[in-house]
Amino acid sequence: MIEAARSPSAPTIRAPANSSPASRRIVRLHTLVLIGIAAAAALQIATINGARAMGVSDKLGTLEAGKLADLFVIGDNPLTNIKNTRNVHLVMKSGSIYDPKALLAQAEGKLGPSAKRAGQ
Repeated sequence: MIEAARSPSAPTIRAPANSSPASRRIVRLHTLVLIGIAAAAALQIATINGARAMGVSDKLGTLEAGKLADLFVIGDNPLTNIKNTRNVHLVMKSGSIYDPKALLAQAEGKLGPSAKRAGQ
């Protein structure tokens, strides 16, 4: 799988430079599946394995009592199609719950391809 990622013919997927960190994480997650990693393994890489690699798995990476949990709730199963991670119904950050449509409306024109670049 790693060799496939290094291959010159492997697809390159990038989030726009001015996209949100969450958007970039989802693009990386989708890329893992695109190169052949199973959706369940890709989700583990993005959550508990990342927390373990950073030495913070006692605080992050899984949903457990006593751990910190910034998360989003999706409407469909990401194991059947990893793109279901784009179907966000709820966002929780620092204990507050947000409507994803309202967040997108607030970010309109500030993030993504239509956003003005700094200095222009």
